[in-house]
Amino acid sequence: MIKKIGVVSRYDKHEALEMVERIIARFRDEVDIFLSPRTAEHLGNKYACMPIDSMRDAGVELIISVGGDGTVLRTISKMDDPLPLLAINMGTLGFLVDVKPEEA
Repeated sequence: MIKKIGVVSRYDKHEALEMVERIIARFRDEVDIFLSPRTAEHLGNKYACMPIDSMRDAGVELIISVGGDGTVLRTISKMDDPLPLLAINMGTLGFLVDVKPEEA
């Protein structure tokens, strides 16, 4: 069972940040959640944050990426050994990301 997750989001779309808040509300009693610093900043720094490249060492087992292909690629590029990633498409194209918000 997963005990720690990381969440990364695009922050130029209000809908993406709302999705992050729904994820936190749904899972905060079941797992420890760490947001990327920029995601936390755009949510008013009211949640725990951690740099993406430190998440593996802190025991994060899964990253949820809320955005589009660019969010996924930027997230993966910050990790030497990428963690498993679940991506929710809040972007426009979605070549890499095929989970739609209503399916998340």
